[in-house]
Amino acid sequence: MRKIFYTLLITVGLIGFTGSSYAENSAVFTQMEKLANEGNGQAQHNLGVMYQRGIGTIQNDAKAIEWYTKAADQGVVRAQNNLGMIYKNGKGVEKNYAKAIEWFTKAAEYFQKACSNKIRPACKLYERTKQ
Repeated sequence: MRKIFYTLLITVGLIGFTGSSYAENSAVFTQMEKLANEGNGQAQHNLGVMYQRGIGTIQNDAKAIEWYTKAADQGVVRAQNNLGMIYKNGKGVEKNYAKAIEWFTKAAEYFQKACSNKIRPACKLYERTKQ
């Protein structure tokens, strides 16, 4: 049952999970960290979110960037986008528009492919960003 819960959490993401108790968040953090260390890209992204927001752990921008980078290098689009935002806004790092553009471009490549392959939800999102 727990494995199903954690798998679902990874698939759906961390939306709305911040309202849970600290103990629940800590348990999820521990499981997410285990999966991230095993190389699960989505778990790596989620661990980055947890570090960035301080969910189940102490907030740590450097650790968030570390885990986002691992996930982004595996092609996790949300991690690529998050890194773009971090470098654009200078959150935990010096502002670096060149790096921001690099990560945003990698994320955009996915959305362009989504349009080519007629993956409608991703394509619609991409089309909105071009406006």
